[in-house]
Amino acid sequence: MNKKTVLLVLLSVAFANLLKAQLVEFGVQASVFGSRFTVSENRLSDDILVRQGRIAPGGTIGALIEYGAPKDQPRSYLKLYSSLLAEFNFAYNPGNIELMYTTADGTNYFNELSYTLMQSELSFKYLGKLKRFRFLGGPSFVYNAYRGVQLANGEMRNAGSQITPYYINFEFGIGVRANKFMVSTRYTTNITDFGKESPLIPTTFNSHQIRFVVDIYLMEKHRGKNWGSIYWD
Repeated sequence: MNKKTVLLVLLSVAFANLLKAQLVEFGVQASVFGSRFTVSENRLSDDILVRQGRIAPGGTIGALIEYGAPKDQPRSYLKLYSSLLAEFNFAYNPGNIELMYTTADGTNYFNELSYTLMQSELSFKYLGKLKRFRFLGGPSFVYNAYRGVQLANGEMRNAGSQITPYYINFEFGIGVRANKFMVSTRYTTNITDFGKESPLIPTTFNSHQIRFVVDIYLMEKHRGKNWGSIYWD
């Protein structure tokens, strides 16, 4: 089963829960992550070698809304609940690519390309709940508002020819909910084109992230209590 099939299954379950949601919660979110860009092909020729660079630190900040079942009632057995988790974030996503090439006289030159991406993300995820334990997965639709690359000599260039303006990520992870807080660890990678072939880097490349995410739930609404009201608890 490929990623896109898993994605469709998770979204189908998540949106089914939206239709019968008993509780809506709104909150804010922030994350820190390690970002790595990987290349699809390392040795492009006898003279050119391209490889992944150092892990770069990034982060996000945004908001979330969760549609799902009412809060857990005390039980002597485990019961799985499902929710739809929608998130909107602004992200700072850096990454590095190393480029080495050899001239005709045998001299080796090394260049590290440091990318800076300023992004907005909209995601829809399936959120499974088992007591305090959480697991989630789903797509993120990403727009690159800014795409820049810094060369080893400090020169900054526009990276629009190397990185697509839009792409889709797939993210999955596990976490724990305690009262108004949820903490989770997530893995994120692109499932559509991210880095394009260009004269600077003549191969495609991909984005990978390990995220540590903190959610704070601020307001909630219950069906039958204040569902049609403008007020939140």
